[in-house]
Amino acid sequence: MSREICAETGLLATQACPNLTTETFTEGSEPTEYCTVHPGPPLQSRGPSNRSVANPPDEAPAPTEHASVP
Repeated sequence: MSREICAETGLLATQACPNLTTETFTEGSEPTEYCTVHPGPPLQSRGPSNRSVANPPDEAPAPTEHASVP
């Protein structure tokens, strides 16, 4: 899983972090605390990467066709 990290602290990035890096972690090894040097709200658009790429959370799912049952 990938996370946006503050390049200075190695903690989860906030909107106030000036230098970000994307790092890949094995599950359970990722940081769980947000940057304390650059306090601010968590990044909204760059949250956890375990979302479905086909249906991002701010998009409605594609309509599906269902066969009519006689």
